[in-house]
Amino acid sequence: MNTSHLKESLPKAYYIERVHKCYKAIPYYFIPYLIIITYFVLDDFRVFNNIAFTAFRIPSILLCFITLFLRFTFPLESKLKKYWIPLYGACISTIIYSLYGVTYLAFDHELFVSGLYIISAIQLLLFLYSILPISITLILLNIGFLLFILALGIGHYTDFINHHSSFLPLPNFIAISIATSFVLYIKYRNTFLSFQNLFLFKKEQEKTEALYQITLEQNNELSLQKEKISEQNDILSTQYLDIENSLQYAQRIQRTILPLSFYKVTKVSEYFVFNEPKHIVSGDFHWFGKTDTSQIIAIGDCTGHGVPGALMSMLAISLLDRLIQENISDPMHIIEKMHLRLNSLLQQKETSNEDGMAISILSIPLDPTATHFTFAGAKSPLTIIKKEKVSLYKGSRYYIGGQFSPINHCINHTIKIEDDMMAYMYSDGFEDQFGGIDNKKYKPAKFRSLLQDITDNSALIQKQNLSSEFHKWKNTLPDNIMQVDDVLVAGFRFTTSPQ
Repeated sequence: MNTSHLKESLPKAYYIERVHKCYKAIPYYFIPYLIIITYFVLDDFRVFNNIAFTAFRIPSILLCFITLFLRFTFPLESKLKKYWIPLYGACISTIIYSLYGVTYLAFDHELFVSGLYIISAIQLLLFLYSILPISITLILLNIGFLLFILALGIGHYTDFINHHSSFLPLPNFIAISIATSFVLYIKYRNTFLSFQNLFLFKKEQEKTEALYQITLEQNNELSLQKEKISEQNDILSTQYLDIENSLQYAQRIQRTILPLSFYKVTKVSEYFVFNEPKHIVSGDFHWFGKTDTSQIIAIGDCTGHGVPGALMSMLAISLLDRLIQENISDPMHIIEKMHLRLNSLLQQKETSNEDGMAISILSIPLDPTATHFTFAGAKSPLTIIKKEKVSLYKGSRYYIGGQFSPINHCINHTIKIEDDMMAYMYSDGFEDQFGGIDNKKYKPAKFRSLLQDITDNSALIQKQNLSSEFHKWKNTLPDNIMQVDDVLVAGFRFTTSPQ
């Protein structure tokens, strides 16, 4: 903290210090006052036999009682904290003004002169040791003084013209009041300067001590860190190799479980699979299975990528294997049963777990005379290109896993098989990849246009075309933009000839 910041915080610190002093001073000022004023209230009747004297003293007595009650009821750090100084100032002002009022009433009495000097003494005593701001102090002092002089001038004008003896001490009283103002100002200024110097000294001392402690700690930490860095480097190198080996092994396991090549698929003359994981292992998966009546092909995109996505893909493959063993070949039913079983396995109704997957499923009849196959998708599309015509079958607003609206249903699409027709199943990784001159997403429309451009090529060439376009798009800028997601594209060329 620099000096300017310290000086900015100085008024606040001084105010807080004043509040603390005010809170402590209230009993020491006002309890003695109440004791003394009780005597004077009783003595007023004996000396003056006039209730007006008591009336002038009542406001100060009541206010002091209230302030003392609040002081002994509430702690310093309470909701009344910001009111202690105003209450204190109000009590002081009512005490001074009650003295002015009583002295004014005693104008024709022999005690009038004594009252003037008592006012001067009490003012000096109260304000000299007061914790009120100097501006408030001078305002209270001078307002009372001016009102008193004005009241004397108006109420006893004739006596003033006739040089009544009671006016003789007034010049001295005025001089004392003016001198009191100067004394109070000088005293306040010296008090504030002393506090300022002490405040700045303590802050600098704290800063120096803190810097010294920081330096000691940093030196100790540096010496310890220097010893640990070499150890940590060795540990990190070992851990990196272990993780790398584990991921490579996991990749081999995942590749073993993934069923493509698709063996011999009825009605499919050739196919390709372009698989580009973001990390070593992938959350996208492809799967092939067979029931008594159909061959089932699935392309899935699981929540996440890397190890979490790969684990979810293994779970998805396990669920598909079980459903095929149950001889379920309807894509819509496969998707719905996968959702229910994944919900149950992950206990998603009891937890906030929303993990799941998007998936596309084809069911191709084993019957060589069949002319149609069935498609169903859960937030995953199928693109059909035949004779340069592009048909997009959007997946249903259905999702495997998590919680979704019951109004979303999965539906089947029946598609006629035609010669040389290409069917593309894919995750959203290619479409979502950032790249190009403007560093934007590839987008679905651009991706379908790419498929349309390459659809006449052989399956092997199409796979090479996709790989080339993906890396060209991703690496357009020299910064070599990071791959954002796993990428999986599978293409199948259908034929009506028996296979």
